Amino acid sequence: MNLKEKTVQSLTWAGTSQIMRFISQLVVTAILARLLAPGYFGLLAMATVFIRVLSMLNELGWRHALIQYQKVDERHYSSIFWINIIFSSLCTLLLVLATPLIAHFYGQPQIEPILYVLTLTFVIDSFVIVQRAMQMKVLDFRRVAIIDMISFVSGSIVGIGLALSGYGIWSLVFQMITLKSVAMILLWCSTTWKPKFIFSLTAVKDIFHFSLYYSGFTIVSCIKNNMDFLLIGKFLGPELLGYYILAFKLMMLPTRNISWVFRRVTFAAFSKIQHDKAKVRANYLKVIKTVALITFPIICGTFAIAPELVMVIVGPEWAPSIILIRIFCISGLLRSINFGWVTICLSQGRADFQFKFGVAALVVELCAIVIGLQWGLIGVVVAITLANILVFPYFTSVGNRLINLKMTAFLNVLSSGFLVGIALMSCLLVLKNVMDFSGLHQLIVLNLIGIVLYAGILWRYEQSFIKENFLKL
Repeated sequence: MNLKEKTVQSLTWAGTSQIMRFISQLVVTAILARLLAPGYFGLLAMATVFIRVLSMLNELGWRHALIQYQKVDERHYSSIFWINIIFSSLCTLLLVLATPLIAHFYGQPQIEPILYVLTLTFVIDSFVIVQRAMQMKVLDFRRVAIIDMISFVSGSIVGIGLALSGYGIWSLVFQMITLKSVAMILLWCSTTWKPKFIFSLTAVKDIFHFSLYYSGFTIVSCIKNNMDFLLIGKFLGPELLGYYILAFKLMMLPTRNISWVFRRVTFAAFSKIQHDKAKVRANYLKVIKTVALITFPIICGTFAIAPELVMVIVGPEWAPSIILIRIFCISGLLRSINFGWVTICLSQGRADFQFKFGVAALVVELCAIVIGLQWGLIGVVVAITLANILVFPYFTSVGNRLINLKMTAFLNVLSSGFLVGIALMSCLLVLKNVMDFSGLHQLIVLNLIGIVLYAGILWRYEQSFIKENFLKL
């Protein structure tokens, strides 16, 4: 099987997994949102801000370094495994010591026991970094997809079961612990590789430069992606943070899942052909056009049916999230393809670029959030959206230059997805105004019509692209 066939097969498996996961996430979110108060989601988000940041520090970028480096052997795998075990223990100890201070910072003492339990995630994650890197390096996304689906379903069953039994926020905590634990067990059972008692400083040095910069970028990026949770939780409280999180999830779940699939697979694939810039450039344009044709219509459709989506799926209690979803849709268009410049920098071995621009993005978004807080929750969302619009063109152009790609060619492949999205949104908004029924029936009908319209527009205007890149495979 050649690289193209393996890449397409990997995209198929990863895509199928994410579609099923997205549907499951939507169902699970709807169930838990009806069983639990918005404040519980806010409290968990406040706690997981520090978990996510330390998780990025815990991994130190080794997984992506193992994928990008093409001369990796047993010395690299075993050495990185033991480094992660030691470092995760230090991160666990650090969070345990910092937990009382975090609870005091928020003024929410109930966060303290939650954080103590969540420290288990550091230990769990450290046992699977190498296994995941090995499977992704050989584009074995079939196994990754199956493991991810089983672990997510297991976590969801535990979370919903505990919520029904009245365990409140602990249902969300143990949902996360179960998901990670099941994934760890399955990865160890399905992988023949087991760590050896080997540590090679030379092997570590081989990938340290890439790992250092990538780790720096992921930590900075993680802080950027979570400081809104931190500041909203601190200054606006857990209930408003709960509305914010729901809006973010409903808008970003589909596009993030899709972008995640393409980033995960294309990084591994582009790393294998990193020295053939013309080949990377041609395939990159196809990937970006494909993602835009999928995500832009989803985002525009979400904008149109946001009120029905919230009222039907999670109920009137969550109505304040509607306006937030619609504002997020604007930045969502850029977020859905933001993985592009990141993937190019990574596959070309320029993790240093990522780190530098990640710091710049962090500063811009932090300033935006601080300014936006003056106008409450809506002010924060508007400010974040404007910050994303501000930094996107520059970062994208830097990534494009690494593969000698002109900005005009990049924007040209985005135009199709944008036009399809606008057409779909316009049709749905008109249809809503002429329908004489509402609620669940209206949401179902709008989605069915949207799918038919989307398929029809694609087949009418992008038939040649679809046939050339997908139907012939």
